[in-house]
Amino acid sequence: MGSSPRKAGFTLLEIMVVIAILGMAVGAFALRGGSWLPKTRLKAQVLDLSAALEQIRNHALFTQETLHFTYILDEVGDSLGGYRAFYPYDRGDKGENLGSGETPVLDFAPLSKDTRIREIRIPGSEDRKDGEVIVAVSPLGRVIAHDIVLENPNFPETEVFTIHVNALAIRGRIVQGNRPREIPEDGDFQ
Repeated sequence: MGSSPRKAGFTLLEIMVVIAILGMAVGAFALRGGSWLPKTRLKAQVLDLSAALEQIRNHALFTQETLHFTYILDEVGDSLGGYRAFYPYDRGDKGENLGSGETPVLDFAPLSKDTRIREIRIPGSEDRKDGEVIVAVSPLGRVIAHDIVLENPNFPETEVFTIHVNALAIRGRIVQGNRPREIPEDGDFQ
């Protein structure tokens, strides 16, 4: 029996090849992953904003009172903007109207890092790119139809989402990119 049994284990060359392959994979992920994280944050912020608006519309339905949802398009502290919601009057402990003022329903929610509201589009009015935009939410949960365009200001051409807020439907439609609302034509109703 002229053959000698091979010892179990890996050779130094095999270990070095595996380490090199893992190093290239981690390096490739790190280079591409740098742009994945902000896009993930942007998508999470879009979902949070859409859920907050849905929550306020449901709250208006539940309380049968008008609420105001405010988009803040300017910098506030470390944030590039945010949103909040309130009753448009001072509200007592039992829900009674105590006169002019504001009673918070949703405190200021700052936008996450690398996220800002690029613009609010309301049909029939000029697009808003700064300041505050207040949208009234009726006791039936209705709002004026509008679009919210959010972006990563570091990648404003590629990392953009639009929320199409319908006047009647509680849930907004989220689309990737800066896409204007499709206006139905007469043929769409036939």
